[in-house]
Amino acid sequence: MIKKIDVAGISVDNYTVREAIMQVEKSLESKGFYLIEEVTADMLLMVERNEKVKEAIKSVDLTVVVESEILSAVGANTMQRQHEIENHDFFSEFMKRMERNHKTIFLLGETANDIERMRKKINDSYGRIEIVGEAALENRADGTDGVVNEINSATSDVIVSLLSSPGQEIFLQENRDKLSAKIWYGLGRELLVPQKRGAIRKFFRHNSRTHMLKKHIIQYQKQEEAIKK
Repeated sequence: MIKKIDVAGISVDNYTVREAIMQVEKSLESKGFYLIEEVTADMLLMVERNEKVKEAIKSVDLTVVVESEILSAVGANTMQRQHEIENHDFFSEFMKRMERNHKTIFLLGETANDIERMRKKINDSYGRIEIVGEAALENRADGTDGVVNEINSATSDVIVSLLSSPGQEIFLQENRDKLSAKIWYGLGRELLVPQKRGAIRKFFRHNSRTHMLKKHIIQYQKQEEAIKK
């Protein structure tokens, strides 16, 4: 299995869930700030017009593919990876490890409702995880600096971000050097959006988005070839 894939000049990790979790376990033993970002097809299509999204994806320690269309577009999809992605297995295993290792979590979201939904999800399935703080960006009189101060005051092990792109990547790029935690987990809103697609609709959506990504990759390759001439 290919461990790194190239999507129009962006290197994306293609570890199995087991391999990715091993990387996370190693990070817990180090003293640095370990950055994890879940990557969607929309994010990869966005990099051409948003430099901060591009730089964020390039600079994180671990990228987690959460849409199998990405792997299909570069011919790297397998039954195992498709199953892991569709069941969001990385999130489940990550939370199990945090629970087992007694790590604390801070929830960062766009709205109080998003945070409430994720808090319930964590409490219902991973009840021993302690959520030591939370902050919603909506209606903040003290702005981003106030949110950063709130995060650092909570002294959590993990910051779980529920921000959507490109807001999540902009927040990370502008504040990564100010944040105090062991792990940043850019989860996004993927798990907060209900998935109510039938098999036929899901099939056509997969093919359509795979085609879009392939087209994007071909355009990038043509541009690179033109530059070399």
